[in-house]
Amino acid sequence: MSAECRVPSGNGVTLKVDSVVAADELKDPALGTRHSALGTPRVACLTPLSPVESGISYYSEDLLPTLARALDLHVFVDGYTPTHAAPLRAAGVTIRRGREFERAIRAEGFAATIYQLGNSPAHAYMYDRALREPGVAVLHDAVLHHLRLWMAINGGRSRRRRYADELRELYGAAGEALAREVLRGKTPATLFDYPLIEPILDRARAIIVHNAASAARMEELRPGSKVRVVPMGVPLPSLPPREAARARLGLAPEAFVVLSLGHANPYKRLDVALRAFRRLADERPDARFLIAGSEAPGLGATLDRQIGYLGLGGRARRLGFVAPDTVADLLAAADCCVNLRYPSSGETSASLLRIMGAGLPVVVSDAGSFRELPAASAMVVPVGRIEEPLLAEYLIELARNEPLRAGLGATAREFVATAHSLERAATGYLDTLGELLGRAIAPTSAADGPVVVGAAVSGAQGLTVGVADGRRNQSASPGVPPAGTLAVDPTLDVVAEALTDLRLAGHEPTVRSVARDLVALGLSGEGLGGEARETGRAGRWRARLRVVGRG
Repeated sequence: MSAECRVPSGNGVTLKVDSVVAADELKDPALGTRHSALGTPRVACLTPLSPVESGISYYSEDLLPTLARALDLHVFVDGYTPTHAAPLRAAGVTIRRGREFERAIRAEGFAATIYQLGNSPAHAYMYDRALREPGVAVLHDAVLHHLRLWMAINGGRSRRRRYADELRELYGAAGEALAREVLRGKTPATLFDYPLIEPILDRARAIIVHNAASAARMEELRPGSKVRVVPMGVPLPSLPPREAARARLGLAPEAFVVLSLGHANPYKRLDVALRAFRRLADERPDARFLIAGSEAPGLGATLDRQIGYLGLGGRARRLGFVAPDTVADLLAAADCCVNLRYPSSGETSASLLRIMGAGLPVVVSDAGSFRELPAASAMVVPVGRIEEPLLAEYLIELARNEPLRAGLGATAREFVATAHSLERAATGYLDTLGELLGRAIAPTSAADGPVVVGAAVSGAQGLTVGVADGRRNQSASPGVPPAGTLAVDPTLDVVAEALTDLRLAGHEPTVRSVARDLVALGLSGEGLGGEARETGRAGRWRARLRVVGRG
C-alpha cells in the first residue's frame, strides 16, 4: 500500500515514511526481499504452460504444485489463460499476466525470480526480462541460438542488429559471417557451435540445469558459473488398460508398436528410425510406428514423403501434438520407444523420462545427456554408419524377446522413480534458492501428508557412459570425445560385450546380423579394424569395431 506520512520519532526528529507495508508483505531488511507473514519467500516464475505446445509446459505443471508447498509462488505467463489454471490455483500457485511482471517487481518485490528458459519461441517473452531482472535461470538447453534467431527475425531491424552484434562480440569474425548467412535465410547446423547462452550466464544470479553435460558446457563457456545440477522431476504416469488404449488408437491387440514421443525436429533422427523400422516391418508385418509430438515447420511433409518412399503407408503414421490423455494411451499401447537425438543442444529429454517412467524399453543415441543414463536402463546406438542397422536389429530383438522388454522397462521405471522424483527436483530448487537467499527453505506438508525429500543433488544423476570398453556402467575415458564430435565412436566394442554386461540372453541373431552389417558397410577399410568371430562355449558371436588414428 503506497502512501506518504510523517511520524514523530520521539527525539524531536520527524521521519518521512514513503510507504506502509501490509502485514502479508513483510520486508526482510537483512535480505532486501519480501516474504509472507509466515516467512514464506515470495518467488516469481516465468514459464510456458498449456496450451503452449512445449515439453516445458508439462514440466512446469508437474513441478509447480510441489514448489508451492514451500513458496508463495507467482507464475507470469505470456498473455493467455492456462489450460490447467484451476488445479494450479488450487495447489497454491498464483497465475498472472506477463505484462504485470515489471509493475509487480517494483510494487511488490520478490525474493527471487525463476526463468524456465528453453531454445524455442515460447520463451521469447522472458529472455530480455531475465537480463534486466536477473534471477535463477533454469536452462533446459545449453543452446539458445534458435530462440535468439527467432527473436531477431520477428523483432524488426533493431533486433537483427543486436543479434549480429552479439555474434560478432562473442565469436569474432566467424560469428559475424554466420550472422550474415543466417539473416539471409539460411539455418546451418553450426548454430549449435554458437550457443548464444553467454549473456544469461553472465547475468543470472544462479543457474539450474538437469544434466552434467550441460553443466560442463557452461563451465567451459564461463568458468566459475554458479551452476547446479538438479534432477528433472517427472511423475510416474498412471496408465489406462493396454487393450482399451489400443482400441482408442485403432491398433490391433497383437501388433508390435514402436513409439516416438516428443517434439520432432531434424535432430530427432526420425529418418534413420523410419529406415530401421522398415527392416522390422519386413519381419513383422503387424509392426506399427507412431510418431507423436509437435513438429518443426515443414518436417511433417518430409516425413510423409519418406513414409511413402519406404512403402510404410498404414504402418507408420504421424499424430502431431497430442493431449495428455492421448499421451497416456500411447504409453500404455506401445511395446518400445525410439528416442534418438544428435546433435544435442544439451537438453535432458522429458519425453524420454516419461517413457522410462512408464516402464517401456527405449533406444537412445550415444550422445549428450543420454550418456548419463545408468546401465541396463536403455539400449544405446552410436551415431554414424552402424546406427541404422544396429537400431533395426535392436527393434527386431525387442519384438522377439518379451523378457528383454520387461527387464529393460522395469529398470528404466526404477531409475525415474528414484532419481527423478518431483520431491528430489523440488529439493534441488529449494536448495538453490536457499543458497541465494542465505536461508533454509523447507517444504510444508502436502494435503496427503508431509513431503519426504531426499538429499540435495549437486552433481550428475546416474552414471556416465564409457564406450571405450563397451561397458555402460563405467565413466567415460579421457579418450572419448565430447558429444557433437563423433561420427563413429573411437574404441567402440559393439553389441555382444554390452549385451553380456547387461546380462541379456538370447541375442545371437542380433549379433550375427550386426557382424554381417559391419562387413557390408565397409567398416574394415583404412583406419578401421573390424572383425566378426564366433567365441565362447555357447557359440556366441561377437562384433568388434575399433577406430585407430582418426584425427
